Amino acid sequence: MGVRLAVREQRPVGGKTNPQRRRYFLAEARYRGELTKENPWTGKVAWSKKLAAKDRQWVLGLLKLPESTGPAEWWLTKFEDPWPYKKAAADLYFSLDANQRTVERQPIIHYVSSPWPSDITAYALVAFVAVPPLLRRYRNRRRRSSIGASDHGGQ
Repeated sequence: MGVRLAVREQRPVGGKTNPQRRRYFLAEARYRGELTKENPWTGKVAWSKKLAAKDRQWVLGLLKLPESTGPAEWWLTKFEDPWPYKKAAADLYFSLDANQRTVERQPIIHYVSSPWPSDITAYALVAFVAVPPLLRRYRNRRRRSSIGASDHGGQ
């Protein structure tokens, strides 16, 4: 028993769009896809793992199917296929994979840089170094202007 869902996506790669097909295969175990021995399928397993019972119940409820539908445990395998969109040499078939290990993606980490420091320590250091001389300068100007004003005001 297996259910297949294919989704076509366009992903920009190096300024060009790279057509990427994702195929989701839901069955009782991990499956693999194949065309022919002479023309192997280009799809690779991107994610494969047994689904939790609550996920199975959620899907059955969403599709309004009875609890007895399909196997008691489900295994979802996600394939990514960079097929070049030309006529295939054969139909794509799925069969039970001898490799039943789970496959999970590595976490995707995006490093973001900013032209300004995000650590408050940098701003505190600037304030510690720059503010005292500025305050002295400001106080000296006020002192000079108040001395000049009192000298002129007394005459």
